[in-house]
Amino acid sequence: MRKHLEQKYTKDLVAQTADVKKIADEQVIKAKTEAMKERTAMLLRMKELERQLEKSRSHELGDGAERDLFDRLRESFPEDVIHRVAKGDNGPYVVQRVMSRAENCGFIIYESKNSLVFRKEYVAKIKEDKARLDATHAVLVSTSFPSGKKELCVEDGVIVVSHRCVIVVAMLLRDHMVTLHRQGLSMKQRTTKMDALYRYLTSGDFVQKLGEAGDLVDEIRDVDRKEKDSHQKVWATRERILLRLKSHLTEIDNRINAIIGGTAQSEAATDGNGVDKVA
Repeated sequence: MRKHLEQKYTKDLVAQTADVKKIADEQVIKAKTEAMKERTAMLLRMKELERQLEKSRSHELGDGAERDLFDRLRESFPEDVIHRVAKGDNGPYVVQRVMSRAENCGFIIYESKNSLVFRKEYVAKIKEDKARLDATHAVLVSTSFPSGKKELCVEDGVIVVSHRCVIVVAMLLRDHMVTLHRQGLSMKQRTTKMDALYRYLTSGDFVQKLGEAGDLVDEIRDVDRKEKDSHQKVWATRERILLRLKSHLTEIDNRINAIIGGTAQSEAATDGNGVDKVA
């Protein structure tokens, strides 16, 4: 009887232990699952914050870069019609109508991106704009490039170029458009020449020369910046000198006014010959 009770007790104890272990395992699994969910949610949130931060940075930096691009294009090509597309409107950032002898030679459209990572959506968007506007060239001015590329490349028919080299490339594209317009070539002939132009633009020789041209552009802009800083210092010094001069002239003017005022009072108190008037 006693042996039977011991066996039953042992059996119940084993069963209870198994139940406790099962409950503990389930709680551990549940806790791990909850922790995994929280970790996944946190990672997704961090990625969203990084995306928003990059978008915000790109927007803030892009505004300045876009204005600079527009100003440089207008300064470099005063004979062309160049206008900006308002933010929120459908289209590229800048549209350049190339003019020669009052004739329209076609359009070059520009989009400016100042993001840390190059995205294929940029190319797809400006390519759509190019087709919709029937533009001759689409230029994506960017601070980032596809992997293994820099300064300039052609992606799916879109020219991707750095900010410092865009004017050099724009000059080449413009000259090419004017020449083709004057030659009166057929669409097929123009396409053949444009393909040849794009092959040259992506050649190692051109990319090297473009990089050297970009270095020279940087040097010119650095000289301009130093000249501007020097002028500002000169203007500040000139202003200080003018303020000092004004102060001296004011003092002289006050002294003269005092003398004139004093003489008038003296003449009023005499007969004009230095003799005091008798009341």
